[in-house]
Amino acid sequence: MRSLLHTLEDQDTGYLRILCELWGFDLPQDSDRSVVDEITLTMLNRNALDELLDSLPDAAKQTLEGIAQAGGRMALPDLVRDHGELREMGTGKRDREQPWRNPASPVEVLWYRGLIGRAFADTPQGPQEFAYIPIDLLQMLSETLPDSSAPSLSPLMQDPKHVFLSTSAAVDDATTLLAAMRGTPFPSFELSQKPGPTVEQFLLIPSLHNLLLTLLQETLIIEGPPWTPNPERARAFIDAPRSQAIRDLLLAWKNSVTWNDLAVLPHILCNTDVWPNDPGLSRQGVLDLLQPLKRGLWWDLNDFVEQIRQTYPAFQRPGGDFDSWYLQNQSGIFLHGIENWNMVDGALIRSVITGPLHWLGAVDLGQESQSASKPSFRLTSVSALLFDPNVAVHVEEPDKAIVIHPDGRITVPRGVNGAVRYQIARFSHWVSVENDQYEYRLTPSTLQRARAQGLSHQHIRTILEKTCESSLPRPVDLALTRWAERGTEAYIKQYWILRVQSPDVLEMLRSKKSTNRYLKEILSSTTAIVQPSDWPKLQAAAARLGFLIDPPGSTQ
Repeated sequence: MRSLLHTLEDQDTGYLRILCELWGFDLPQDSDRSVVDEITLTMLNRNALDELLDSLPDAAKQTLEGIAQAGGRMALPDLVRDHGELREMGTGKRDREQPWRNPASPVEVLWYRGLIGRAFADTPQGPQEFAYIPIDLLQMLSETLPDSSAPSLSPLMQDPKHVFLSTSAAVDDATTLLAAMRGTPFPSFELSQKPGPTVEQFLLIPSLHNLLLTLLQETLIIEGPPWTPNPERARAFIDAPRSQAIRDLLLAWKNSVTWNDLAVLPHILCNTDVWPNDPGLSRQGVLDLLQPLKRGLWWDLNDFVEQIRQTYPAFQRPGGDFDSWYLQNQSGIFLHGIENWNMVDGALIRSVITGPLHWLGAVDLGQESQSASKPSFRLTSVSALLFDPNVAVHVEEPDKAIVIHPDGRITVPRGVNGAVRYQIARFSHWVSVENDQYEYRLTPSTLQRARAQGLSHQHIRTILEKTCESSLPRPVDLALTRWAERGTEAYIKQYWILRVQSPDVLEMLRSKKSTNRYLKEILSSTTAIVQPSDWPKLQAAAARLGFLIDPPGSTQ
């Protein structure tokens, strides 16, 4: 911040004359430089300063205290929003209207007494105008103004009763998506859509799907459309230690140029083609707010958001502008102004902490009870990467083993080597994921698909033998050998069974071309197979012959 002398040097003689009048002394008659020097010495006189402070209106004194408690400077838009306007006037208009005699706000009271100055400073949001107390004046004020600052944010005295630990499950979900795309490339993906149920049911954090696809795309691990893994980059990611993989994902989110954390808030709509915020600026703004918090301690999320609202509400708003973003809620009501801060800016802070930071291993979440809404959070050791990408972090590698069952099922615990599960997913049918365990099953069709991708049955056997705790179960060994020799010998398909009361009825249906086409196979004189998609057609064709058929599921 600038000194009082440098602050006054920028002012015209008319302003200096006003200042001297309000302080109660005459404007010196010396040269311009000497005038400023003499005024500065007078203002920094302890007795003169105390007399002026005593004469200030209470509102102006409180405003001055607020600026001092904020470190001596405050963004000018925030200051005028909370404490009143500072009218812009040229020297002519100022001298005619004499605003210092009837100030419009506490800010004008301080301005015309020289207690605050104005200057631009660089911020992460770009150049921004600040109101500041000259540094030498601030030092004197700190000895005079009462210490009425609000208490700083304090950590919780005890841990929450319900703790939701962050994990490295994002690495597992990324592996799942890569395996799915390796089997069947994604024709496209839209960030506003959920994955198909086949993939979604295997994601440990389904809400993370859109973000993961974006990060995999930005880091060139997937290519498209159609989207499929880049062989070299995908292999490097899957083979990497878990600590490295979670580091890569977390930093990819931090540096993302396309993912917009504000745009994914479900209760906010943007009625323009482009969202008004800078996604990187918004994200970095939240991280800057979190950086001072000590890792490993629990913090009340509501208190944290409220403190930001009071002390740094414009963390993502260049120039402190709260009126130019045309955002709406689901009812179409515009979310303008500082009064909607909690709906927009506060919601963003909450979403980033409980969403990406928790999903990517940087934040643990807490809750005092299952029903009460009193959330808390703590930064994990992984969060250090957000502030120093070169810091060493360790994510524990699970040591659970894969189990291959005699009936062809393969149980893969979450967290095992990603390359192993990626390979197993390539040659197995995906069954389920429960209790942090994936279950797959060997089937002829999946083995055939793997063969088409260059995996021989001997390669598959080698993978299974290396990954299971004991030797390969004999039934599985025999099944692999038999499939390698004979291929697919049996399969299951779903059909509807048509059952009629007499052979004459079935014979009539077989004799007509319009109905016979829908009878796939005759099982007996009174039963036949119908494909599920064909029964409405058979029903309609039979009706045109004067014969009614009940649909599947009808009560007999």
